[in-house]
Amino acid sequence: MRIRILTIALASLFLSQMLAASGRAQGKSSKYTIVIHGGAGTIPETIPDSVKDAYLGSLKKALTIGRNVLAKGGTSLEAVEDVIRYFETDPKFNAGAVAGVEHIAHPITLAKLVMEKTRHILLAYQGADDFGKQMGLKWVPNSYFDTPQRKTELEEYMNKIKRHDHGTVGCVCLDEYGNLAAGTSTGGLTGKLPGRIGDSPCIGDGTYANNQTCAVSGTGIGEQYVRYAVGFNINALMA
Repeated sequence: MRIRILTIALASLFLSQMLAASGRAQGKSSKYTIVIHGGAGTIPETIPDSVKDAYLGSLKKALTIGRNVLAKGGTSLEAVEDVIRYFETDPKFNAGAVAGVEHIAHPITLAKLVMEKTRHILLAYQGADDFGKQMGLKWVPNSYFDTPQRKTELEEYMNKIKRHDHGTVGCVCLDEYGNLAAGTSTGGLTGKLPGRIGDSPCIGDGTYANNQTCAVSGTGIGEQYVRYAVGFNINALMA
């Protein structure tokens, strides 16, 4: 049983990116919406109830974090960032890393700074780490992203070379100002080739938001999202 809460089009230390409408829309309503996902990862069918309950508990906590931000008048961008920061610190979810980031504890916050403080869309590898350090983000050793479970899965993968494990977290929000935001953070595929980049940091593929149409956060095989520009095409269909 794959555990999800309101899964939509939905993926350590690899990718993270977010896109949101800038500024606050004219007017204000009392309505807001939040949707989260914990990825289409590798939870087995025979998962014990205790483990299932632990995952559901974390998902509910993440949902509550985002809902509280929106209920207090926070923006969709703030809610998305806070939800994914929580996911990035929970070892049950394979999340963490703009593209190829190895030392920034919260890549989703780094992605937000790239969007707000630079003229670029995507930074990767050492340049992304250095920018994060320059901006004062928490710097951690690469081992920070390791968990015993993921190490075991990697060892099993290297022995079998036939599983495609992946884990992603994501959140989309509509705030009371009428702005949509989407964010995704992922560790990619277990046993991926060095340098592989999937969908999550690619705006228009695994992550997209447009106030006029929809917000999308994806999980699964990232190459498919890139090949078919899934996020943008969902937006185009809505338009």
